[in-house]
Amino acid sequence: MAEKIGFPTLGDVAKELFDLLGFLANNRDTARILPEEKDKKTLRRKLLRLAEEKYGLEGNLEYVLNVLGQHLAKIIYHPLIAKAVARSFSDVLVQYTDLVKREGSFLSQKDTVEWAIRTRLLDRVVISYQKYMLAFRLRSAGVQTPKERFWWLPDPEGQTTIWPLTKAFNWIYEETNTSRTRFHNPDGENGDDSRHSNNFTNASRWMKAQSLPSVWELQRNLDESVAALEVAKDEKYRRYIHGEQAKNFYLVLLIARLSTVVFRRLEKVFGRELLVESVDYLRAQDINLADEHRELEKLIGSYMSEVKVPEKDIEATWESEVNRHWTEKGKAVEYNCRRVASLIERGAEKPDVFSDALSLEKYVGKFNARSIANHSNYSKAVAPSDGYIELLNSGFRLKNNSATIGDIQGLRSNVAETNFTAQLSWLVDWVEGDWYRKKGDLESAFSHYKNAFEAAQYVAGSYQYDLVNEFVEVCTQHNNSKDRKRGIAWARYLGIPLAY
Repeated sequence: MAEKIGFPTLGDVAKELFDLLGFLANNRDTARILPEEKDKKTLRRKLLRLAEEKYGLEGNLEYVLNVLGQHLAKIIYHPLIAKAVARSFSDVLVQYTDLVKREGSFLSQKDTVEWAIRTRLLDRVVISYQKYMLAFRLRSAGVQTPKERFWWLPDPEGQTTIWPLTKAFNWIYEETNTSRTRFHNPDGENGDDSRHSNNFTNASRWMKAQSLPSVWELQRNLDESVAALEVAKDEKYRRYIHGEQAKNFYLVLLIARLSTVVFRRLEKVFGRELLVESVDYLRAQDINLADEHRELEKLIGSYMSEVKVPEKDIEATWESEVNRHWTEKGKAVEYNCRRVASLIERGAEKPDVFSDALSLEKYVGKFNARSIANHSNYSKAVAPSDGYIELLNSGFRLKNNSATIGDIQGLRSNVAETNFTAQLSWLVDWVEGDWYRKKGDLESAFSHYKNAFEAAQYVAGSYQYDLVNEFVEVCTQHNNSKDRKRGIAWARYLGIPLAY
C-alpha cells in the first residue's frame, strides 16, 4: 500500500481527540455520556462521515464537538476549567484547519504530523493553556497542583522517563501523608475487599505507564481509595479527604493522564529524540510566555480598577481583554515579520535573521522569536527537492498558458518517473481537467476535477482556493449536485470564499 501523503483527515483528528481523552465511540464507557443506543450510533456515523469528508462536513463536526464538550463537562468538576480545556481543544482544531488551508505538504503523513508538532502545535499548547489560565483567572479558582512547575510534563532521563501521572500520584500520597500501598489498600493483608489490592496494583502499573486508565477507571480507583481510607481498620492509616480535595486530586490526575497519553504516543510514533526535544522546547516557551502574561495581567488589572468594572462584568471583561490582546498581538507579529523581511531585502538585516531567535527577539519578543526561528530551521531541514519544485512550477505554467494534451501527458509521466505521483497527482488532474473544461468537454473535465479535488484536500494547502472554486463551478455545469455540495462544504470548513 502506498504511503499516505499530507495531513491526516479531519475525521482522523476528531477520533484522535476522543482517543486521547479516553472516550472512543466504540468504548463501553460511551454509555456514561450517551446512554441511548441511537445516540451512540449517531456519534459513530458522524465520525465516519467526517473521515469520509461527506454529508454536511460542518454539521458533523459541530455534533462531534458538542459531544466532546458534554464529555469534558462530565469529567471535569470545575466549569471554568472544563471551558478552558474545551477552548484549548477548539484552538487545536482551528490551528489544524489553518494548516490544511495554508500549508501544502509533500511529506508522508507521519512526517507531516511531525512537522506540525515541531513548528506549530507545541507553541499552541503553551499559548492556549496560559491564555485561558489568564482569561478565566484560574489561578484564583482555588485549585491545588503539585509545587513543581512542570509537573504536567514528562522528565526524560537517559532511557527512562518519569511520567506526569507518576508525579500526580506521588503528589497525592504526599498531600495525604501516606504511602502508595496504604492510600489504595489501607488495610493491607488484613483487608477483605479485593478491589483495594487491585487498585494498588493498577495504580502501580499506571505510574510505570505499563498501561494507562480510561478517565472512568481513574475516577473509580480514586473514589474507592478515598472511601477505603475513611474506614481503615488501623487508625494510623485512616484519612478523611473532603469532597473538594478529592475533586482537586481527580483534576490533577486527569491532566496528568492526558499528558502521559500524549507524550507516550509521541515517543512511540516519532521516537525518543522528539520526546526529549519537545519537553525542552515546551519548558523554554512556557517561561518565555509567562513573562509576557505577567505584564498583561498587571495591565488588565490596572485597567479594570481605573474604569471600575462592575462585579457582574468582571469575568467577561477579563476574557475579552485577553482575547483582544492576542488578536492585536497576532497582527503586530505579522507586521513586524514583514518589516524584518523588508529590512533583509534592503540589506539592513542578515538573511538568516529568521533562523536566529536572538536577532529576531527585538522585533517580536522572546516567545515569538523562538517560535519563528524554530519554524524556519526545521522547515529548511525538510524543504522539498529542486525536482519537486520544478514539477510544481511546470504544472502551473501549463495551466496558465496554452498547453497541449501532449504537454500534460508529459507532465504526468515526469511526475510518475520521479515518484511524486502521491504528492502532485492533484496538480496533474487539475491541469488536465482545466484543459478539457476550456475545450467544452464537461464529462472529462468533471472526472479530472473530482480526482484533483479529492487528492488536494490535505496536500495542496493554499492552492486549494482556485481549485475548489473551479471544482464547484464544474460540478454546477455538470449538474452534479452531490459533489457540488461536497465542494461547498469543504470550502466552508476552510473558510474559502466561493465565486460561483
